[in-house]
Amino acid sequence: MEKFMNKKKIMLIFVLSMLLMFAACGAEKPNVKAVFNHQLIITGDVENELVLKTRNDDISMADLRIDDESYLSFNLTSLFTYYEFFEENYDVLFVSHDGMKNKVSDGFDLINLYISDTGWNVYAPYFPPTIALKNLKSVVLIKKNPDLSHGINIISPTENRLSLTPGKMHLMNLELFNYFDGTSTKNNNSMDAYKVKEVIHMSRLLPIGTSIVIMTRDGKYYPMESIGYLELQGNRLNYLNPNKRLVIFDIVGIIEQPPVKSIMDAYHDALHIIKTNKKVMVIYIDGFSFRQYEHAIKNNHLPFMGKLETPEKALAVYKPVTNSGMAAMLTGQPPHMNGISDRNNRNPLVDTIFDHLSGLGKSSMLIEGNASILNLNTETVLNPDVNNNGYTDDEVYNSAKQNMSDIDYLMVHFHGLDDWGHSYGDLTLETMSKLVEIDSYVDSLVALWDGIVIITSDHGMHSSDLGGDHGVFRYEDMIVPYFITEGGMHK
Repeated sequence: MEKFMNKKKIMLIFVLSMLLMFAACGAEKPNVKAVFNHQLIITGDVENELVLKTRNDDISMADLRIDDESYLSFNLTSLFTYYEFFEENYDVLFVSHDGMKNKVSDGFDLINLYISDTGWNVYAPYFPPTIALKNLKSVVLIKKNPDLSHGINIISPTENRLSLTPGKMHLMNLELFNYFDGTSTKNNNSMDAYKVKEVIHMSRLLPIGTSIVIMTRDGKYYPMESIGYLELQGNRLNYLNPNKRLVIFDIVGIIEQPPVKSIMDAYHDALHIIKTNKKVMVIYIDGFSFRQYEHAIKNNHLPFMGKLETPEKALAVYKPVTNSGMAAMLTGQPPHMNGISDRNNRNPLVDTIFDHLSGLGKSSMLIEGNASILNLNTETVLNPDVNNNGYTDDEVYNSAKQNMSDIDYLMVHFHGLDDWGHSYGDLTLETMSKLVEIDSYVDSLVALWDGIVIITSDHGMHSSDLGGDHGVFRYEDMIVPYFITEGGMHK
């Protein structure tokens, strides 16, 4: 009887086990779905990135029928309409989340991007099937023939060496770098955080240890040695130095072996000289590049300045335009510190040399053209074009002669070379004739001044299709002459 009961228990346990097993097999499996990203970034050689999620007011959307299904989509040409780009000037790179990339150079009107459960996808039935990437991460616009105004430039004091654009860098073989982002601790448990960055080592661009200055689009100024990485971040390039935990965002250029002098030294040198009880006159020739100086010397267009000791090369600040250059000369500080980074700013955030001279009980004056460039704490003499000859250099010259007595610091601002350079080109005979004229004014003013004279500029100029221009991180715009000479010695 006992054996029978044991067998019965064993059979019952077996039956229950089988029932549980069948129940488990018959249960519904979890509904696991792949997770796709419905955000699409338009990046590359664009000023501002565009982020598309679903419907976007900036891009014209339409329904697209594929295999009897309807999807929200837009034609690739809509991006060129949005950015006001010419299609023939660009390549387009499609990048998916799985790392696949496809590049096309034309036929943009035959390509549509549509959104589905798998994210953003490419639909282009007239192209090879492999173009139809799924779950896109980004669309990169790549300028085919960029000029130096589109790139991040590496220059020297004598040449433009290399230009990189974010779009072109998306096609380069970049390294993946685990950038240490910090350590967090909670309840005695620690965690190290890293960010994966796409980088190129500086050794691929410059010899390691080379003296450089890195500048950013907002006017920051970093002297250092070439070590570390350049990081591609969408439509911008950053500088990374992991050893120093240094990140410099949105760089605009790098100059290797920069000049010892900077246009900011016009402030420091003048203040130092005045503290020795000597007078200083700064002759400020707007838009006078070192390249123009060399061309003028070679072609005998500088009768007076050509007889002075060869000037030092001086580095301008970014952006190389009048407001930011003048502010750097008057404050001794770069744009991100003095607050004047472009033509839209007029009020320095720090004291200028005029403020310091006032505190020292020294007199100062600015001889300007027909309008003030900055709002400054000094007597400013404006000089309209009285004789209607189209420029104010002759009026500025005469005004400087009349007002130079009993002044400790005098700045004289000639605008004509910059004006002529814009109109005719930086190295043309017309512009050189204007430089000859200004050179004669400089000769006379130096002879009349009983103190030290600094002759320099705010920025340079480069040749353009319409004449001359500036405002770009290139050596023609960034390198200017810097003279220091004795006044009254050349009568």
